[in-house]
Amino acid sequence: PRPELATRGTILGETSAIPVVVLSRQQDPVEIINSTLRNAGQAVHCTWVRDLTDLADALAQPNVPQLLFLCVADAGELESAMAQRARLASHVPALVVRESLTEEDLVRGLELGAQDVLTLAARGRLQAVAARELNAARLDHALNGTLASAREYRDQMRAFMTGSTDAIAHVQEGIVVDVNPAWSELFGHADTNE
Repeated sequence: PRPELATRGTILGETSAIPVVVLSRQQDPVEIINSTLRNAGQAVHCTWVRDLTDLADALAQPNVPQLLFLCVADAGELESAMAQRARLASHVPALVVRESLTEEDLVRGLELGAQDVLTLAARGRLQAVAARELNAARLDHALNGTLASAREYRDQMRAFMTGSTDAIAHVQEGIVVDVNPAWSELFGHADTNE
């Protein structure tokens, strides 16, 4: 069955689906992308953006898209779309969709910062490229979360050490890597760096 498209082309009734933005003047590419990804087992929520002027709003939504398809033929419009993406959502993978491909199209798309350039006719490739980019985005998100947790833990440890009246030294592989003011004072140093 065909998905029901609401205002601006969002699919109704989706809550846990992967948010995807499709910039296209026509509805057909949106439906092809939606059905192709769903047939590949990807639960997607496509937001159809008809005009370049609405792309910024779609990229700035609270439910940030995980993938951006740019179905535009005009080179200037493609450059503007990629500039908006770089400014507002540089972490969102962008895929350029063309009617047909040449080496020049591939090179130009990659030069503009797209992850890949593809056609809607090669649905197997579309599925593989989208799956690759969604997986990479998930891994990147998980890595960023882990790094944020590590930074938070380090900051909490530093705050605890600084505020403690007990002498504390952080030792890693037998080397003292950090000490608190109480530890420095215990050994007669005014500065912890000494």
